[in-house]
Amino acid sequence: KGTCIIMETVLAVVIGFFVVTAAPVLLSFFTKSKTVIEIGRQISLEIAPFYWTFIISEILSSALRAENYVMISTITNLLGICVFRIIWVYFMASSGIAHLLYCYPVSYVITSTIVFIYFCWRQPRIFKKMAK
Repeated sequence: KGTCIIMETVLAVVIGFFVVTAAPVLLSFFTKSKTVIEIGRQISLEIAPFYWTFIISEILSSALRAENYVMISTITNLLGICVFRIIWVYFMASSGIAHLLYCYPVSYVITSTIVFIYFCWRQPRIFKKMAK
């Protein structure tokens, strides 16, 4: 129980570490501009270390979809990712790129928290339904 979340989290942390450490090399495949590479490196430093927080949402949303609770998974991701980010960008646009990039980890945490709460609330009912 929880093996998938552990495996995915470890993989996300490893990939995040790789992306952060190898960002200049990876970005140099696409551009030779030092300025663009530096901006890309900063973006990877802001986003990659926190991607593991989104794993909970992805796994539990997939489990809910598999149990035919598609709408809650869709609505949660739509609100937590899309709508939240649009609102964030609207209010933080003048604050600079770093503040804009914070919307990624914040939206990951918000979405994962909402899905986790719903899953914990709904899961006992799902198990009862499957037992019948």
